[in-house]
Amino acid sequence: GGSGGYGDRRGGGGYNREICSLRPVPSEAERAARRAEAAKQAAERRAKRGEESPTSSSVASASLLPRGGKVIDARANGVDDALMHELRNGKVAGALVQLGEAANIPQERFWQLLGVCCQRQFRPGLRVVIDGPLGHLEDVVKKGEVRGLKAHRTNAGENPQSEGVDADLILVEAEAQPR
Repeated sequence: GGSGGYGDRRGGGGYNREICSLRPVPSEAERAARRAEAAKQAAERRAKRGEESPTSSSVASASLLPRGGKVIDARANGVDDALMHELRNGKVAGALVQLGEAANIPQERFWQLLGVCCQRQFRPGLRVVIDGPLGHLEDVVKKGEVRGLKAHRTNAGENPQSEGVDADLILVEAEAQPR
């Protein structure tokens, strides 16, 4: 039996920590800043362990990301089902997706990524960093633009802050690093 006190599932008198918390509820901007800081610290820990060597795209990511944006590192897996699921269902407007070299990205999968960008019309636009030139993916982007995709191209060396750009997708060509 229970007395209806603390922790009893049958009766009142329980204490709900979330409702009774005295801490102020952080704003969306504060939560986004905390997530960005946690992602930065995790990347630094990975770099110390030697899991990831810094590339131009990871160095450039700090200047490419809008305040509070999300970083999705897809260099190892490319445009896979998990990435596509996150883009279709997640809160990724303004996120930065690092894809690696264009030669390693199949045109069909890149087409699917462009389709999601066109359909969801991310604002701010999804930033996709590709190491080196677009190469064979340039034709895919052009076909997407014919079908309504709003794409903006930039280089990591230029001023990549494109906060005011009306685009579903912001393609950033970063210098490829030797491996």
